[in-house]
Amino acid sequence: KQKQAEVVADYAFEGLQKALNGYHRGELILVKSKQGIGKTEFARASVAYNLKSRKTKMATIFLEEDQGTTVKGVATYEMQLPAMREDSGLSDDEIMEAYEKAVQGSDDRLYIHTHFSSDNEDEIVDNIRFLVTVAGVDIIFLDNLTVLNFGKDDADERLRIDRVVRKLRSLVNELKFCLVLFGHTNDDGTTRGSRFPDIVANTVISMVREKPQVELYFTVEKARLQGSTEGPASFAVYDREKYVLRNPDQPQDEEDTPFL
Repeated sequence: KQKQAEVVADYAFEGLQKALNGYHRGELILVKSKQGIGKTEFARASVAYNLKSRKTKMATIFLEEDQGTTVKGVATYEMQLPAMREDSGLSDDEIMEAYEKAVQGSDDRLYIHTHFSSDNEDEIVDNIRFLVTVAGVDIIFLDNLTVLNFGKDDADERLRIDRVVRKLRSLVNELKFCLVLFGHTNDDGTTRGSRFPDIVANTVISMVREKPQVELYFTVEKARLQGSTEGPASFAVYDREKYVLRNPDQPQDEEDTPFL
């Protein structure tokens, strides 16, 4: 009589959506790749897509960018113009107007959380608990695992990562929200610092891009939810003119622009 996990959001990319049937309540997802491949862009595209397609309340915790950059990222997808570029010619008012349109004028569609300067891992766990229990958030994008390297004690990197991921896993189990955790990989494709996130995640997605190419290839390495499929899951293309990551259904530009 156990019901399937409730879908709270959809993947912005057709291959992943077909393989995994969306983001689910109570699911911990690990998205991993080499540094500079496009993990943050993957998160931005996912947020922008679900702002248009669902009423789901979302939150971003991007540990390596400020709130203004995240707002510009959402506006970029809304306008299909490169608001991320300093020389875009777009005014602050135009960017904010596009952002407000993306969230449909509602402050609670997307919570942009800028994390602390302390090294206390319990603080981020408490903040996530607040976002879920008080703000009613259903899915959180946390970028990235490598920055979650807390602690001034003598514990090594692996132990610190294991400790915080174990707390996050317990929180997902307790509160039944969806957590999308991003991590860097080593040259052999293993998660940098610890393999524990791969073990406790319900779903593991690896991404590969050969620089300076714009095709970002997806592979579902682990899929533990009913109806999901492991294996290659197509690819996305970075539009070098608009600064957006999209499905490969439009012609590509010839000029090369690196990922953000």
